[in-house]
Amino acid sequence: MRGPIIFIACVLVLIAGIVVWMVGQLAPMRAAAPGSAAGSESGREAVVDEPPLIAEGRRLHVKLGCAVCHKSDGSKGVGPSYAGQWGSTVALANGGSATYDPGYVRMSLLDPKNHRNAAYPGLMPSYLGKLSVHDVWLLTVYIMSQTDSAREQAYEWAREM
Repeated sequence: MRGPIIFIACVLVLIAGIVVWMVGQLAPMRAAAPGSAAGSESGREAVVDEPPLIAEGRRLHVKLGCAVCHKSDGSKGVGPSYAGQWGSTVALANGGSATYDPGYVRMSLLDPKNHRNAAYPGLMPSYLGKLSVHDVWLLTVYIMSQTDSAREQAYEWAREM
C-alpha cells in the first residue's frame, strides 16, 4: 500500500519542480525604471513606458506559452531568442532565407513547418485559425521591440494601432 503512495508523492514533487522551473523562466518580466529596461538586450520585457499594445503583446506571448521556448535575453532556448534578431537574415530549414520582419513573424506563427529557422528543431505549433490578425500584430510588435535598433519603430507602430 505504501508503494503507490510513494510513487504519487514522487510524481507530485516532479510536477512541483517543473512548475518552479517554468516560473523561473518567466521571472525576468519585472518593471524597470521609467525609460529603462530590466536588463540588457532582453530586459525590455517590462519597460515602464512601453506602449500598452506592446505590453499586451508581451502578455499574449506569455499566455500562449511562447516564453517557454523563445527567450528575449539572447540565450538559446528550444526556439530562437528574439534579442537583436529584427532585420537580420534567417537561414531556413528548406534551404532558403528570410528577413526577420513582420512577414517572417506572421508566417512563422501560421506556417512554422515551412518557415522554420534551420538552427532549431521543428517543434513550434501552428497558430493558423487560433490567432486573430490583431493577435499576430501584437506578437509582431512585441517581438520587434526586443531588438534595440527596432524598438522605437515598434513603439511608433504600436501607438498608431
